[in-house]
Amino acid sequence: MATGPLNLFTLLLPLGLMACNGDKGDGGTDDGGSADGGGDGGGGDGGTDGGDPCDVSILEVEPADGDDSWYWRDPLVVTLDGATDDLAFTLTSGSGVDVPLTVESSEGGLVYTLIPGAGMTGSETYTLGMDVCGTLDSVSFSTTAYGTPLSADASSLIGNTWYFDLPGSTFVQPIGIGALLSTFLTMPILVGVTDASSTSIDLLGAQGVRDESEAWVQDLEQVTWDFPAASFAEAPYFKVYADEIIIGYQYGSTLYEIPVYGFEVEGTISADGSKVGGGKAFGQGDTRNMGPLIGAGDEPTALCETFASIGLVCETCPDGVQSCMTLEVHFPEAPLLSEITLVEVE
Repeated sequence: MATGPLNLFTLLLPLGLMACNGDKGDGGTDDGGSADGGGDGGGGDGGTDGGDPCDVSILEVEPADGDDSWYWRDPLVVTLDGATDDLAFTLTSGSGVDVPLTVESSEGGLVYTLIPGAGMTGSETYTLGMDVCGTLDSVSFSTTAYGTPLSADASSLIGNTWYFDLPGSTFVQPIGIGALLSTFLTMPILVGVTDASSTSIDLLGAQGVRDESEAWVQDLEQVTWDFPAASFAEAPYFKVYADEIIIGYQYGSTLYEIPVYGFEVEGTISADGSKVGGGKAFGQGDTRNMGPLIGAGDEPTALCETFASIGLVCETCPDGVQSCMTLEVHFPEAPLLSEITLVEVE
């Protein structure tokens, strides 16, 4: 369980600066900007508005040519120096497999996000072909080992527990106060497999705590989070969901509960089951009990009102109280805790 006081005044200045910085470059999305890429990567009608000659070119491509560490489920991004309909994309593996692409545009047609479909895998080389205004270009890249098939039957994962380093994670959302939230979410998340087959996977979540030897173990004083069985049809990738979880935070002699609604966890299990990559978590964090932790009082909206001055706008929680924030957390690689098997705590 986490402990330690906070000084509101030392937090406000850097948080305000981060909130301002977080607003820069926010271009929004272009309404109606999706294009149906289908299996051929999509295309246009051969011209620009008004029939003018097309002189649009490519500014940037992610991944870059020669990238050898691309995560197999990350979308590809192509940035142009102008808007045009005269473009098409293809994605082909080193073994000649064409991967379908779903194409979405944003930033007024300047940014194209390409989402690979079936056929994308780990430990493979791919070539992204791009035709913009009749000019052909391409980049080649390789994916990491994540995405290669499991080396053993899915049932061999039962009993595995992985260490998701929450304090060491990147808080993508909410913009500007991720540093604040990370001071409360100081304990790791442990994720264990209670059942698995070729079609489904059942996971249990728990908070971690250090034991007398400083090793990470399950915190048996905190309730566990039961994720209902989820599809494992895209193994080794998984995504699980819980309507609500409770994260406990010990401050002095008081245990504060931080609910998270609509909590999702996703990731890709390595072929040998020894780690999880591409781990992400999403949800709606409820700040109603966090006011006393920053000296803002115990009203449900105290934290939100305190940080309204730096542009924070809280959302409405499922029960109607406006004290929630959208959370998006990206985890570093999660290793296996070989000696730990989670047990359910109610």
